[in-house]
Amino acid sequence: MQVPPLLHFGQAGKLLGVMYANGQGAPQGHVQAHKWFNIAGTYGDKNGYKSRDIVARKMTPVPDRRSTEAGP
Repeated sequence: MQVPPLLHFGQAGKLLGVMYANGQGAPQGHVQAHKWFNIAGTYGDKNGYKSRDIVARKMTPVPDRRSTEAGP
């Protein structure tokens, strides 16, 4: 059975996401893991979006600076 070429992007994205999420072979980073899991989902990996959402729950929200700045 031949795998469609774009599916390989999904598989590679998932593997990179796992590496960044766990800090195995790459520095641990939730932002990078989120990015690669999102790419995996975009290219057809069935667990890419699910893994992205798990990582997103571990991320620290950044406040919107515009809402905290004093106006003129």
